[in-house]
Amino acid sequence: MVSFFAGSMGDPILLDRLDHVLYRLDPDGTVTPLVGGMGTSNGLAFSPDGKTLYHSDSLPVVRTIWAWDHDPATGAIENRRVFVDTHHLPGRPDGGCVDAEGFYWSALVDGWQVARFDPDGKLERVLSIPVQKPSMPCFGGPDLDTAFCHLHRQRRHRGHGSGPTPGRRHLCLPARHEGPAGTGVCGISSFPRRLELAVIGHDNRFQRTYRRFARCFTR
Repeated sequence: MVSFFAGSMGDPILLDRLDHVLYRLDPDGTVTPLVGGMGTSNGLAFSPDGKTLYHSDSLPVVRTIWAWDHDPATGAIENRRVFVDTHHLPGRPDGGCVDAEGFYWSALVDGWQVARFDPDGKLERVLSIPVQKPSMPCFGGPDLDTAFCHLHRQRRHRGHGSGPTPGRRHLCLPARHEGPAGTGVCGISSFPRRLELAVIGHDNRFQRTYRRFARCFTR
């Protein structure tokens, strides 16, 4: 079954508001709330076999990444568990992706870092980058061997004077190259016939906005 996953968040973000939701939109236009009590929905990604769904909440009081068992045939999720609690890390979990080895990458917004976690949630490595607010890691290029990281707009920090200018929106590096200039891993093709997205907006806008995309999943 083709499904579209999206989570809501505040606009503006309220630090004490935990009433947003992770939804699933199915081909017939049905919108199913899956998880409530969210502050800032983020970090959606699937394991290479599609059987694990990852999702995070970037709100400062939450800053947690969860994993669920996911049924690719129905889009159902169950067995929620904490994958990573990032309170001990310098940043909060923003966007995420999974590489070809099944490791989860998280942009640690406000932490000047991108982190890689193994399938058990153990921190495997941290990449320090010259920007404070990384927002979304991903892999691209013909062989998926280039790592990209989208950035929030930000001012340059005095201790990172060689970093991108405030107007620059992404960093990239050759992923297969080992060492400081690369990650040594590659990405995977998108999970077949499935999209993941975290969106800004109020819950009551969700159905009105995302029903527009329903026809894309029934072609």
